[in-house]
Order: sequence, then structure tokens, then C-alpha cells
Amino acid sequence: MTPPTAPGQPPTITVLPPHTAVDYASTASRLEDPHLLSNSLAICFLRTALIAVPVGGRRRGGCLDAGRSEIALAIRDLLLGRPGFPQPRVRLTSSQNRPHWVVEWGERAPDVRASSTDRYHFYGYSDIAIAAHTPKTLSPPGAARACPASPGAGQATSPGRRTGAE
Repeated sequence: MTPPTAPGQPPTITVLPPHTAVDYASTASRLEDPHLLSNSLAICFLRTALIAVPVGGRRRGGCLDAGRSEIALAIRDLLLGRPGFPQPRVRLTSSQNRPHWVVEWGERAPDVRASSTDRYHFYGYSDIAIAAHTPKTLSPPGAARACPASPGAGQATSPGRRTGAE
């Protein structure tokens, strides 16, 4: 995996095959269109590979929780011009009173006031996955995650950021 970056050095970001991402299986089980996985990327940074799923079908946008601004900018640059990852951009959010950066692509995500179902549809969840996950078993959109309800957003067990990503 990717070694840690020394302070002041540009972050090392590596693209790996999609199946190597720690959140591959959980993302695959939730997507309406599993064919999107063949064009996905495992983006490795800070020693963890997280899946970035392209837009297509029901999936209108994506999000990857990057943490630091340098990492977010490097991931955005990596996605620029790649098919399935239109308009990659970085967004500042807050996580437990600390600045936190995410990389988004595709359409803008629904407002946090949108229903969970609308947000899950936006990120390409299947109807079965939406029905199987209630707010009690899955972090609801707008919760403590920077990329809520985003399969391929970089986390191993719930949409948004990796639990150990979102």
C-alpha cells in the first residue's frame, strides 16, 4: 500500500484494481448497477485503498472522503479527464470541529434535508439495498460522515467514509 507522506511533501496517491479496495464488497452489494464496478478505481492513500465508483445509470454522483486538503486535491487531479468522473471537485466540510476535505464528482448531491431514499438513489443504491438499510443499521445521510450515503465513497461498512470513504 501507499507509504505515509512526510510533512511538506506532496501526497502519494496510487490507483489499484477496484477489487483491492477495502470497501469493494460492501459497495458491490449495494449498487443498483454492479457493472459500474468494472470502471471503478481503488484509490490508495494513507495506506488504505478506497473505491471510487463512476457515475452511470441511477448513480448521478460520487464522493470520496480525503481528510486533508493536499490529499483531496491530488485525488481530484487524478480523476480529472477520466471517463465516469465528470467535474471532479473538492469541498470543505467539518468533522468534529476540524476542517475536512472531500472529493466529489458528477452532479451535486442532494441537500442534507433530502430524504434518505433520495440520497441513496442519487448514489446508485439498489431498491433492495435501500429497503434493507434503515437509519438504525446505516448512518443516515447528513450524519457524522462527510460523504453520506455514497457507495464507493470510501468506507468498508457504511456509505460515506471508511469506518476504520466514504
